[in-house]
Amino acid sequence: MYAQGRTTPGHIVTNARAGLSMHNYGLAVDAVPYMSGDGGALNWTPNTPQYQAFVAAMKAQGLIWGGDWVSIPDEDHFQMPGLAVTPTSAMQADYGDGGPAALAAIWTKATPGAYA
Repeated sequence: MYAQGRTTPGHIVTNARAGLSMHNYGLAVDAVPYMSGDGGALNWTPNTPQYQAFVAAMKAQGLIWGGDWVSIPDEDHFQMPGLAVTPTSAMQADYGDGGPAALAAIWTKATPGAYA
């Protein structure tokens, strides 16, 4: 996705190179609400009241919303608080092969703020 708008056609949709997203570390998720109820079409329009209620609920749980970012807002992105926008060098070193043990170590450190 990083190549899009840079070396391949399309508009730029991310500043994160491969492996440098909090998604890779299990510390971020992309989510949007349903248009109505608990099924059916998804609401991809951030300026609707329903979407804003969804954002407010996610923020109330302490998550950081990518829609607040200035350079490239990411309206469907939510991530753990107390972390840099992108993985730090310490996180990258701990990530290793990205296997279950590496992710568990990162989650343990991320919770008390060792990567802040």
